[in-house]
Amino acid sequence: MQTVRTPTLVLGRRGDEVAPVEAAAALAAAIPDAEFRELPPGPHGLFDDAMASAILDFVCGASPETSERVLSTVMFTDIVSSTELLSAQGDAHWRHELDAHDRLVDRLLSKYGGQRAKHTGDGRRGPRQPHRA
Repeated sequence: MQTVRTPTLVLGRRGDEVAPVEAAAALAAAIPDAEFRELPPGPHGLFDDAMASAILDFVCGASPETSERVLSTVMFTDIVSSTELLSAQGDAHWRHELDAHDRLVDRLLSKYGGQRAKHTGDGRRGPRQPHRA
């Protein structure tokens, strides 16, 4: 691991049967200057708000200072084959995935002062209706 020479974030969570949190911590300790963060308990591969937050904070750091100059970015997201994924995964699982995607986008918009211009869902089926609990 001594050959790794780039900023490295290692995440782990208790309850992960694939990569136990102790193994993740040991991996981080073996990589020079790696950062280890323990996430809330859960299964391996759970992409939740805690994981998104940890990754965004590591990659982006603190929110940028404001100034008179403004850099604008337009971001488009597309979930490729979403209709097929919906059919394969079922409504409940797919709703969870879409909600996780939307929370991540909303967090980025909030963090950087962005605005959502449009939310169409799968263009072949028309606009996606807002989730109602």
